[in-house]
Amino acid sequence: MLKLRKTKTGSGATAVQVIYYKNRKLIVKKHIGSGKTNKEVESLIIKGREWIKRNSSQEELFPENLNQLDPTRLKFLGVTHTFTYQMLQRVAKQCGIESNEDILFDFAIMRLIEPTSKLRTIKLLERYFNIIYPERTVYRKIFSIAKQKDKIETTAVRCAKQMLQEDLSLILYDVTTLYFETFKGDELRVAGFSKDNKPQQPQIIVGLIVTRQGFPLGYEVFAGNIFEGKTMLKVRFMACRTIL
Repeated sequence: MLKLRKTKTGSGATAVQVIYYKNRKLIVKKHIGSGKTNKEVESLIIKGREWIKRNSSQEELFPENLNQLDPTRLKFLGVTHTFTYQMLQRVAKQCGIESNEDILFDFAIMRLIEPTSKLRTIKLLERYFNIIYPERTVYRKIFSIAKQKDKIETTAVRCAKQMLQEDLSLILYDVTTLYFETFKGDELRVAGFSKDNKPQQPQIIVGLIVTRQGFPLGYEVFAGNIFEGKTMLKVRFMACRTIL
């Protein structure tokens, strides 16, 4: 959808542009011009609206003359939740979480909105936010995303200290199991005591460290047949390294 925006230029003037969003990025479709007075800017806005009207197949939902609105010519194309995305993006930035991988943030917010498989996450990102990822790209980038684990955990600890005023004198630890829809395992995915009541399917154990308020600080992954108590030493070392 084309719309107008006003933005300040380096010279102090106000530029009027026709823009739209595609795959999470702002794209300037047309630069209408720049003005230094309110009258000049208002004139540019009128020109911008006329340009959109001439070059867009989408009619105004609320035109100046409502009598010209023909409901039979309206067509529902869909909804994108841009406000939700931008709000979560600002929250992440305020917490100091910035990644070179856009896919990491996109998949993280989908875990908040609707936890599901990677394949369905790809479909939901397109449906909710008009963000498109080829399936091959997702699986190819998983390994580069995993390398950012230490950086993200360090950021989480800094956020807990500075924003949440946590002294981290008390941290909490718990584990859970995640099973896989298969009966073939490997060194990591091993059948064990299942909290999901899936004893025949391979699983992994995830240990999570949180603050007393439940804010996550870090995690570790273990083979599915390891006793919970034996995960404590490695997690304690990880916690000391991250928090200190």
